[in-house]
Amino acid sequence: MKKTRLLALLVLFILAISSVSAAEFSSQKAYNWLASKSVDGSLEDDITATTWSVLAFNNAGLTNKAEKSIDWIFSKQSNDYCFPSSCKTKDTAMALIAMNEMSREDNVTYVEEKLKEMMVGSSLGGMWAIEVSPLSTAISGECTISWFVGDNEEEKVVTVNNGKFPQCQNSYFLDIDRCVKSNLLQNNPGITLTVDCLKVEGAKTITLIYKNDNNFYVLDSQETDKADLIVNNGCYGLAQGDLSCRAEATLYVAWASELIGSDIDNSLYLFEKYEEDNVMHNSLLYLAKKDSVYLEKLKTLQKSDSSFNRNVMDTALAIIALKEDSLTYTEEISLATEWLKTKQKDDGSLGTVTETAAALYAAFTVEDIDIVEPIDETEVECGDDYCDFLAGEDEDICPEDCLFDDEVVSSNEICVVNGICESDLGETYENCADDCYCGDGACDDVEDLEGSCPKDCELGDTQKAVCGDGFCEGSEDEYNCPDDCTLATVDEGGTGIGTIVIILLILLIFGGGGYYAYKKGLFSKSNKPAGPFAKSGYNFRPRSPETPSTMKTAKPVIRPPSMPPSMSRSSFDKKDDELAKSLAEARKLLKK
Repeated sequence: MKKTRLLALLVLFILAISSVSAAEFSSQKAYNWLASKSVDGSLEDDITATTWSVLAFNNAGLTNKAEKSIDWIFSKQSNDYCFPSSCKTKDTAMALIAMNEMSREDNVTYVEEKLKEMMVGSSLGGMWAIEVSPLSTAISGECTISWFVGDNEEEKVVTVNNGKFPQCQNSYFLDIDRCVKSNLLQNNPGITLTVDCLKVEGAKTITLIYKNDNNFYVLDSQETDKADLIVNNGCYGLAQGDLSCRAEATLYVAWASELIGSDIDNSLYLFEKYEEDNVMHNSLLYLAKKDSVYLEKLKTLQKSDSSFNRNVMDTALAIIALKEDSLTYTEEISLATEWLKTKQKDDGSLGTVTETAAALYAAFTVEDIDIVEPIDETEVECGDDYCDFLAGEDEDICPEDCLFDDEVVSSNEICVVNGICESDLGETYENCADDCYCGDGACDDVEDLEGSCPKDCELGDTQKAVCGDGFCEGSEDEYNCPDDCTLATVDEGGTGIGTIVIILLILLIFGGGGYYAYKKGLFSKSNKPAGPFAKSGYNFRPRSPETPSTMKTAKPVIRPPSMPPSMSRSSFDKKDDELAKSLAEARKLLKK
């Protein structure tokens, strides 16, 4: 029974270690993957994906990458300042966000004006109205309401009698669509109405309101005789010409407008279409309006696994919004970030290009990221005794570098793609970019301590970290040099456990086999028959596996990425204590 418990402990320990190993995350690997998807600055030939990449690259200090991507975005600008030539609303808003991020303000005003032109009238069912109310005594007289349609000015004269409008059912509210001009607002979203009440005696307040059912929205109120009232009744379709309001497109315009300080205001439409349990709505509305009520709602929408809708994009948007008040929502941000780490794939991505870039921008932009840029193809240096295939050198362009004994000596032949930068064999990031990069742990011949890559050459040129020398040194880790660092602690929080797991598996196999043999009597001198084919007269009864009544089922170790918001830190510490006890038991077994 004791051996059975030990075997069960080994199994649980291996499962726990495997779970920890699977949760390891590498920002560098994610940025490398994202950079590999950039073609002349473009990410998937898509403005939105490229904008998210601009945000991620720039905030991680990869300015050159970000600049190249913003240049590509500008190359997609149409002649009338929308993006791309088909004038998509979300893409145009995202282009403004990228321009703001990179301080490229050369065309911001023109793009903003184009967005105003693309706005359509919202089909809200309420009433837009003007109120002229006395501040003290009753007032009467005439008000002139005027507006421009294109270059043409139009106007309407209305009578005010003690605050009521006789021409509008003697109501206190002058219904603009019914009592000023039919469909004026629908056909002219964002129109400015000038209300001139100089002919009405007495002090007064001129107010613009929106009434829907029993809800009143006071949108503007001025104590004056003459006021300019902007009727923000607009929204956005998917692209120019789409007359149907789309919440997502309008939300991204609202975010972009806030960033550039635009007076574009689609608040009323967004308030009307607001979905309380929609993560995107709450995230973008906070980014646009800075109202903490949306952050509080986001907090309640975080799932038990710490994600938002178990979706990378929603989780990234929520983190971006919550970070605006990071002191208040530290725990929510931390847990959501840990959940994002669990979504990293073997290739380094966290999903699509857009999802990966948004996640990196939201949560992983403060780390030391280094992307090695390939050599410019125009920089061919013949005569340096080095055949640089990345720069386009070959036996025809540079025969003095690439020909030897009538054979091509190509730097391709040096590179053996195996995930390890074998600098001792001549591999460098110039001739073997798949294996070698700044941060691979190997100080190759084109890196140095003071210049291109100090992190790989921290031991100095005379003591380069060489993978395969039996020492885990410099920036070597279990990924770029498993031969040396299998048992070493790596930078991103994982543990070198390959050898331990192998040993434990061997112990498990031999221990289990030995125990099975022992139970079957192979090590016993007893004459008791052991199976159904024993001598006659013996009744064989196969026994079912025994489950010791004292053995309790161990719970799997829960790591921080999956800790729900309601779980306290103390409960976490208890889980860590259980893992520590399991490690201690394993060490005792290894010593026997």
